[in-house]
Amino acid sequence: AGSRFWAPIALPLFARLVRGLKGRLFTRLSRTIAPAPKENMRREAPFTIRIAASQNTQQYEALITGKGVYELTAKIAAYAAIQMAAPDYNRTGVLAPSMALDPQEFFDKASQDWGVTITHEIG
Repeated sequence: AGSRFWAPIALPLFARLVRGLKGRLFTRLSRTIAPAPKENMRREAPFTIRIAASQNTQQYEALITGKGVYELTAKIAAYAAIQMAAPDYNRTGVLAPSMALDPQEFFDKASQDWGVTITHEIG
């Protein structure tokens, strides 16, 4: 009787509150308490992404480091859209990113054009 019962009731009520005066007040208050970081801070903020995978008994790990994770996310989305819109793209269905895109091409693009460092480790 948890979320299956309450979600259909609570979500429409919450949506009405957010769209009204209370929602605008909440948005203004949240921006005052925790303002968005300045653009140069976002662009210069360092990040590390750790990717771990295994196949049978083989373990793989990759670390991606760089600056500007928001900008990188936009570049990844644009890259994926371009690859998937190509006339010769033939993969269909619901796919994991590693299945939808060629991982090696993706890593090559990221390290050559997006200012990130990729470290691979097989253990």
